[in-house]
Formats: sequence, C-alpha cells, structure tokens
Amino acid sequence: MRTTASPLFLVSTAWARVRARGRSCLRRGVLAVVVWVAWWGGWAWPVAGAGLGDATIPGGGVATGDLPVWDDGQVMARLAAAAAALRDAGKTVPMTTLTGQLGRAQCGLRLPRPHATKVDLPGLVRRCENGVVIVGHLYQCGKCSQWHVNTATGFMLTADGALVTCAHVLEQSGGETLCIMRRDGRVEPVVEVLAADRAADVVILRAAGAKYQPLSLGSGAPVGSPVTVISHADRRFYTLTAGVVSRYSRRHGPAGDATVLAITADFARGSSGAPVLDAAGNVVGVAQSTVSKYYHQAEHVQENLQMVFKVCAPVAAVRRLIGAGSAAHAEGDSASGSGRVRDARSRNPR
Repeated sequence: MRTTASPLFLVSTAWARVRARGRSCLRRGVLAVVVWVAWWGGWAWPVAGAGLGDATIPGGGVATGDLPVWDDGQVMARLAAAAAALRDAGKTVPMTTLTGQLGRAQCGLRLPRPHATKVDLPGLVRRCENGVVIVGHLYQCGKCSQWHVNTATGFMLTADGALVTCAHVLEQSGGETLCIMRRDGRVEPVVEVLAADRAADVVILRAAGAKYQPLSLGSGAPVGSPVTVISHADRRFYTLTAGVVSRYSRRHGPAGDATVLAITADFARGSSGAPVLDAAGNVVGVAQSTVSKYYHQAEHVQENLQMVFKVCAPVAAVRRLIGAGSAAHAEGDSASGSGRVRDARSRNPR
C-alpha cells in the first residue's frame, strides 16, 4: 500500500541527511588537519635556529613507521644554508677568533649524573642520540660563490650549550666559522672555545641556544668493555657501530704526549668528536682518527690491508678540561707505530 509522507517528515529527514554529511565532511577535514600538523610539526626540520624565524622545509630525517630514514644530501644542504644565513645575519664568530681561544686550559661546568643502569642497544640510542650533534665547518671553495660545509661530530655536555669535539676540527685552513646542527635540525653558531688540550686533541666549545640534551661522562672503561659509537661517518649521519675497548697506549706528537685508547667499533672521517659510549650510555672516550696497517708498504704503495686501529681520547682527557670542584653533578640521571693516519686534518669532512 502506498502512503504519502507529511511535509514535516520530509523536512526532518532532509535535515538529518544534511547533518550526517556535515559530520562526515568535518571528520575528513579534521583528519586532514591532523595529517598536515603531523607532517609539518613532527617530520619537518627548522631551516635554522635563532634569527631565522619559523621557516620549515620537509625534514632530512623523516619517519617510515618507527624507523628514522636520513636523507644525507638534504642534511648537508640545510646545514650549509642555515650556517651561511647565520653568518650573513652577523650571528657567527669568525674561525680566527675561535682558534685564538685554543690556549684556554680549563672551564667550570655542571655535569649531568652518570647513568647507573645498562640498556640494550635500541635503548642506548634512544637515551643518547639527541645529545649527539653535527659540527659544521663553513667555508668557500674558491671555485664558486656558494658556501659549503665539512662535517665532524660532537656531543653536548650541558643543557646550556657546552659541547665536546676534537681540537683539530678547528684547525682547518680557510674556514669561516663553526655551527652545530641538533638532531631535530636546528642550527646554532659556535660562539666560544671554553677549554682545549691539543696534545689530547679534545676541545670544549659553547654553542648558542638552550635546552640541549647533554650526555653524561663515565669513569672510563677497562680493556674488553663493550662500547658503541654514534657518529657522522663520511656524511652518513647518526651511524651506530659497536665493539670493545682493545687497548690503551701512549701517543707522542708535536703538541705533546697523551694517552689514547683503541676500540674495535668502526668509525671514519666525519666521526672526529663522536662519543664512545659504555653499556649505560655514559661517555668513556672521544673518537679521533684511524691508523691503517698494511702487510706491505713501499714507495707509497700499500697492499693487503690487515687492521685499522680506531684511536680515541679517553674520557679523562675531557675531565681534565673541567676545573676540579666545578664539575659537580647537575640534577638528572643518576698509537705508536707506522701506518697511514686518517683523521680530520684535511679539506674533507672529519
């Protein structure tokens, strides 16, 4: 039997359909906003730190599921552009000024407490990776008008900008200035040398900015102890390697004598200044250089590579730069022999 609906029923039915469609559109709109915010807020990197506003571009470190995926070329381009912009804005310190401060022998710092609990390797990465920074050496090649960067590694000592790298990172010729890039992409200028030891090849710098995540210093590591390194080996940013402490030895050089440690965890140029970490994530050394041993070497011809010694400064070298009595813990968690030395004393990344 056919019936005729009343006008009131037709109007109410039409209104219900409009409301349903409106809720569906609203849900789609909200979802689009959430996706947009997640992309630009979580996966985008700021072009630079202080002085460059809030400009952002898609990140060199992006997420695929739970995994970080690095676009090393984008990281290099962003670091060079941001460092050059900071220089043009008058926010950087000339390299000549920084190298002139390498004679400073000690500084006073408050350090975070060492970690007491060991963690597995994924946990160690989560604990330490944000404390590792890229050190960018800004220069011009002389063949073009563009600014370029060589890269080394460093790690934060304090939340207000003190960081460690190798002293030789500052000693390249033709450099304009130094900047650092945090893991989240913010770029800050290095503004001061706080203390340095050229014989031990370690330096403590201060960068502009705040709210850094510092790493804690350990008490050292005996031979056989497991260690890991987080470094920027040959512009492969945030590379993790693992090994053990293999020996301690005495190095004799033009800047003086120093104790060094060797480890079996790999690193390469660009790794100078990287933290050598114990099983709890405390720093027990600083990566410096490699010495390659060949079975046969004559007239600059090297054949049959046998071993590569990875040479580091022990953490005691860093502690000596921090004045006794000023290193109270802040609140927080608890080469001798021949061979070719490959380190950061070249135009290439350290």
